[in-house]
Amino acid sequence: FRNTRGYGYPRDASYVRLKDARFSYRFPSASIEKFALTELMVYVAGRNLYTLTDWIGWDPESRQYNRGSSDSNGCWNNNYPVVRSFSLGVNISL
Repeated sequence: FRNTRGYGYPRDASYVRLKDARFSYRFPSASIEKFALTELMVYVAGRNLYTLTDWIGWDPESRQYNRGSSDSNGCWNNNYPVVRSFSLGVNISL
Protein backbone atom coordinates (compact mmCIF):
# COMPACT_ATOMS: atom_id res chain seq x y z
CA PHE A 1 0.00 0.00 0.00
CA ARG A 2 2.96 2.35 -0.34
CA ASN A 3 3.85 4.26 -3.44
CA THR A 4 7.32 5.10 -4.74
CA ARG A 5 7.25 8.56 -3.13
CA GLY A 6 7.05 7.03 0.35
CA TYR A 7 3.63 8.18 1.49
CA GLY A 8 0.55 6.02 1.90
CA TYR A 9 -2.52 6.18 -0.24
CA PRO A 10 -5.59 7.72 1.40
CA ARG A 11 -8.18 5.24 2.63
CA ASP A 12 -11.76 5.62 3.74
CA ALA A 13 -11.80 5.20 7.52
CA SER A 14 -15.44 6.13 8.07
CA TYR A 15 -17.32 3.91 10.50
CA VAL A 16 -20.33 3.56 12.77
CA ARG A 17 -19.71 1.84 16.10
CA LEU A 18 -21.92 0.46 18.86
CA LYS A 19 -19.43 0.96 21.70
CA ASP A 20 -21.35 0.41 24.95
CA ALA A 21 -24.83 -0.88 25.73
CA ARG A 22 -26.48 -1.90 28.99
CA PHE A 23 -29.94 -3.32 29.53
CA SER A 24 -31.38 -3.74 32.99
CA TYR A 25 -34.65 -4.80 34.55
CA ARG A 26 -35.77 -3.81 38.05
CA PHE A 27 -38.36 -6.19 39.48
CA PRO A 28 -41.46 -4.60 41.00
CA SER A 29 -41.52 -4.48 44.81
CA ALA A 30 -44.72 -6.49 45.00
CA SER A 31 -43.14 -9.46 43.20
CA ILE A 32 -39.99 -9.66 45.39
CA GLU A 33 -41.45 -9.02 48.86
CA LYS A 34 -42.20 -12.72 49.28
CA PHE A 35 -38.41 -13.38 49.07
CA ALA A 36 -37.68 -10.78 51.80
CA LEU A 37 -35.93 -8.48 49.29
CA THR A 38 -36.33 -4.73 48.98
CA GLU A 39 -34.76 -4.46 45.54
CA LEU A 40 -33.76 -6.83 42.74
CA MET A 41 -32.25 -5.80 39.43
CA VAL A 42 -30.64 -7.92 36.70
CA TYR A 43 -28.56 -6.55 33.85
CA VAL A 44 -26.52 -7.46 30.79
CA ALA A 45 -23.87 -5.12 29.40
CA GLY A 46 -21.61 -5.18 26.38
CA ARG A 47 -18.60 -3.20 25.19
CA ASN A 48 -17.23 -2.86 21.63
CA LEU A 49 -20.24 -4.71 20.29
CA TYR A 50 -20.13 -3.88 16.59
CA THR A 51 -18.28 -1.69 14.09
CA LEU A 52 -19.75 -1.14 10.63
CA THR A 53 -16.94 -0.11 8.23
CA ASP A 54 -15.13 -0.92 5.00
CA TRP A 55 -11.78 -0.33 6.73
CA ILE A 56 -9.39 -3.26 6.24
CA GLY A 57 -7.54 -2.85 9.55
CA TRP A 58 -8.60 -3.99 13.01
CA ASP A 59 -9.82 -0.58 14.14
CA PRO A 60 -10.46 2.58 12.06
CA GLU A 61 -9.50 4.73 15.09
CA SER A 62 -5.98 3.30 15.36
CA ARG A 63 -2.82 4.00 13.37
CA GLN A 64 -2.50 0.38 12.30
CA TYR A 65 -2.17 -0.50 8.66
CA ASN A 66 -3.54 -3.88 7.62
CA ARG A 67 -5.15 -6.52 9.75
CA GLY A 68 -2.49 -9.11 10.60
CA SER A 69 0.53 -7.23 9.24
CA SER A 70 3.15 -4.79 10.45
CA ASP A 71 3.27 -1.04 9.77
CA SER A 72 5.71 0.61 7.35
CA ASN A 73 8.58 0.29 9.89
CA GLY A 74 8.02 -3.44 10.42
CA CYS A 75 6.58 -2.82 13.89
CA TRP A 76 3.85 -5.18 15.12
CA ASN A 77 3.01 -3.16 18.26
CA ASN A 78 -0.70 -2.62 18.90
CA ASN A 79 -1.69 -4.87 16.01
CA TYR A 80 -4.60 -6.42 17.88
CA PRO A 81 -8.37 -6.33 17.35
CA VAL A 82 -10.61 -4.37 19.70
CA VAL A 83 -11.81 -6.72 22.46
CA ARG A 84 -15.53 -7.38 22.70
CA SER A 85 -16.79 -8.10 26.22
CA PHE A 86 -20.06 -8.99 27.89
CA SER A 87 -21.08 -8.97 31.54
CA LEU A 88 -24.13 -10.22 33.40
CA GLY A 89 -25.06 -9.10 36.86
CA VAL A 90 -27.59 -9.04 39.66
CA ASN A 91 -28.07 -6.30 42.25
CA ILE A 92 -29.87 -7.43 45.40
CA SER A 93 -30.91 -5.35 48.41
CA LEU A 94 -32.21 -7.03 51.56
